[in-house]
Amino acid sequence: MSAAYDPIRDHRGPLRRWFFRIIFFATALANGVLGIAVACTVRPVWLGVVLAAMLVVVLTYLLRGRLRLALADRTIGSTRRFFERAYYAHWAGSIGALVVFLPLSIASAFDAMPLAHAALASYLVGLALGTYGVFVRQRWFKIRTVEIPVALLPAALEGYRIAQLSDLHVGSLLPAEIARRWVRRTNELDVDLVALTGDYVTSGTHHHEIAANLMGELRAKDGVFAVLGNHDNFGGCEPLVSTLRTTSVKLLQNERAIVSRDGVPLLEIAGVDDVFTRRADVEKTFEGRDSGLPVLALAHDPKQFTAIAKKGAFLVLSGHTHWGQIGVPLFERTQNLARPFFRYSAHLYREGESLLYVNPGLGTTGPPVRFGVPPEITVFVLKKA
Repeated sequence: MSAAYDPIRDHRGPLRRWFFRIIFFATALANGVLGIAVACTVRPVWLGVVLAAMLVVVLTYLLRGRLRLALADRTIGSTRRFFERAYYAHWAGSIGALVVFLPLSIASAFDAMPLAHAALASYLVGLALGTYGVFVRQRWFKIRTVEIPVALLPAALEGYRIAQLSDLHVGSLLPAEIARRWVRRTNELDVDLVALTGDYVTSGTHHHEIAANLMGELRAKDGVFAVLGNHDNFGGCEPLVSTLRTTSVKLLQNERAIVSRDGVPLLEIAGVDDVFTRRADVEKTFEGRDSGLPVLALAHDPKQFTAIAKKGAFLVLSGHTHWGQIGVPLFERTQNLARPFFRYSAHLYREGESLLYVNPGLGTTGPPVRFGVPPEITVFVLKKA
């Protein structure tokens, strides 16, 4: 009998496995803050140490099941979803506690406070922040309006409104009822066009039809246009693609479409396919373009911005980075976890006459936590430069 598939052991080779080992080590280190509080509180000392060690081992091992679910997503019940999210509140809190504990442990070394108090206070502060990031901030989305100046903008497009939704990550930890709130709110905005920039699911294919049908509920005067993201291909892009094509959503895979109103062409939409599967082809997407219309480009991964800008798109909409999901409140555009890893990490960028907007997304990937970086539906208003 063949062994069951282990997504942690097998997921994309040895480099990724080393990444998971580092994650487990960091988790054990972070859980150690709570372990220190237990070891310093329980008497006799040997019992406190034993209980602390057991606690650290169990809490660290529990991460394995959570990662399996993230890498091979499937449907779970609401009760399990609550406990899954509660674990991540602890996990994120423990990471935060480790940061808080470092200066407090120095204070403890100088007898400013007992070590047990330093560890417990650090964990409670971290847990409060983790609980907020998992259960509150992730659900509390915002509508951001961004004006886009466009040189030689046709008069018919003055004030044209485009809503962007990105990185919904519908799945076991983010059920359809939450995503439907985003869909309903977008429809209430009554925009001219809706742009979807990928990652509609987390992984696997269990939620493909659910996510695709949700996207099909979106409405706009001139239609809904979409491209795929990397997570949409973790397990293959079917039945997501075929289901999307049965809805009113126009999926663009290295293709262009012309938006017309009352028979008059207004705008050209270019959709570049997914980078992860190596299907992205900017040259093919813009091949033979001669309409003379302004071009709005959709590309999940912002790394394609330079190539697309050279093709003359006035605006490129991307997602993918989530702005790191964690940033400094009020300064999240520049101070976030994505910035060290992505050339285009957050908000607006310009190359020549082209603008790029990197959307922070609505859902989450990895730990279902946001802090300082709210989920966002973005509305772009076109103005003549």
